[in-house]
Amino acid sequence: MDPKALIVSLAAGMVATWATSQIVKELKIPAYAAPLVGTAVTMAVNSAAKRLH
Repeated sequence: MDPKALIVSLAAGMVATWATSQIVKELKIPAYAAPLVGTAVTMAVNSAAKRLH
């Protein structure tokens, strides 16, 4: 894996984690639904990151 892809991957993971916590807090989503939100956010961030390449 090249360094740029690794950095983009780490940044995408950090953004997805942060965004998930914000969404769960703001929308008062129950804890059991947080992984579903996390998955959706991660997919969105990853697809956005792929477009940046």
